[in-house]
Amino acid sequence: MSKEKLPEHKLQALWRALDPGNSGSISCQEWLPFVKRGAAALQAADRAREQALKAEKRRLLRNEEVEQFKAASRKAEAATRAIEQETRKLEALLIKKSRSLPTLDPRIVTSFVTQGGMGSPSWQGSPSGSP
Repeated sequence: MSKEKLPEHKLQALWRALDPGNSGSISCQEWLPFVKRGAAALQAADRAREQALKAEKRRLLRNEEVEQFKAASRKAEAATRAIEQETRKLEALLIKKSRSLPTLDPRIVTSFVTQGGMGSPSWQGSPSGSP
């Protein structure tokens, strides 16, 4: 490791932490707790990384769901606009066609209704079908 990555003062601080008795060497009793702390720190870092990845995956899935919802909403809005446009066309056609229908004499309508509909109106002839 280069001096830039681990300057002398940090190396000496590390050595003092590993050799609390200042014997100039590191015994197994001094080394083992250091390694255990390092292993525990690595495990904790791995767990934190795993949790962060899970959180990111949930965020990405949620974003995907939101985008799918937005796409479905846009399709529904487009379908609604198409239906509204078709409704306006049909209403215009209905108005146009209704204007071309003949107007009925109110007396005929009244007679038709009071005599029971299509059964035997006076304008249609006799009930037997002969005049």
